[in-house]
Amino acid sequence: MNFPRLAGFTPGRFLTAIRQGFRKIALIALVILAILALHKYLPLQAWLQNGTSTFRDLGAWGVLLFLITYAVLLLLFAPVPLLSITAGTLYGLGYGYLAAAGGSLLGAALAFLIAHLFRKKAREWVSRYQTFKAVEGAGRAQPMRTLLSVHTCPLFPMPIADYMAALAGIPFPLYLFGAWLGGIPGILFYVYVGDLGGNLALEGINLGARDLWMFGAARIGLWMVSVAGIVSFGLLVKRYQKKV
Repeated sequence: MNFPRLAGFTPGRFLTAIRQGFRKIALIALVILAILALHKYLPLQAWLQNGTSTFRDLGAWGVLLFLITYAVLLLLFAPVPLLSITAGTLYGLGYGYLAAAGGSLLGAALAFLIAHLFRKKAREWVSRYQTFKAVEGAGRAQPMRTLLSVHTCPLFPMPIADYMAALAGIPFPLYLFGAWLGGIPGILFYVYVGDLGGNLALEGINLGARDLWMFGAARIGLWMVSVAGIVSFGLLVKRYQKKV
């Protein structure tokens, strides 16, 4: 089978994405182990309680500040997992997801605005790449599948996915809905990780076997979604490169 070189779907890049997934699993496991170790020797619980209570005391203004900070850092290519973990630590699973998803949508809306303000120059630059031309063609023919593919494919940081979708000419309401839907698995998982860490460090709740099993199942689920995103994106680009 011939893989398109520019599609991000070559066997080498596919294996690289899988290795990156396992590295993330190992990194998160190390972070949890580090928290467990430091929790015994440092007053992490008091430090985090002071920090989070200060932030929560701002009330609605604190949530608004978090949304704006999330969106701005997202546009500056800050790691989305870290931002979502922070949301889970501050607000728990339910409200943390709403805060992270709100910040992600605000960042997507700002990316759409920036892409359209500089559309002419941006298109002159990206039109040199066959991959973008294929994404543009796919966006016109299959906008929802294109949005879900670029937002679940881990080969692209979230801002790149937003800019690519915005420049593909997808209508704003559909673009925003696709950004939200495609971001659910990753954001929800990392907010869950932040919630677990918050329970451990702030409340002193030890992680049980059930928590570890749920964490493992959630990570495998996210990894499967990521692989599906890589495959879907590669097939889309392969198909529409032929029509460019």
